[in-house]
Amino acid sequence: MEAKDGSFGFDFSGTYNEVKVHEAIKYTLDDDRKVAINFKKAVFYEITRRENY
Repeated sequence: MEAKDGSFGFDFSGTYNEVKVHEAIKYTLDDDRKVAINFKKAVFYEITRRENY
C-alpha cells in the first residue's frame, strides 16, 4: 500500500482462509493477525461491510 503522493508505503500480504461469496472473507496477514470481513445486505442495494482485526 502507498500514500497517494508516494511518500510512504508498506507491503500488505497474507493468506485467504475462507471466502463465502457475498457473505464473508477471512484471511491471515503475514504477521499472524487475523482479519474477518462480513458483508450484510442492506435496503436499496446498499452494502454494509464490517472489518474485525
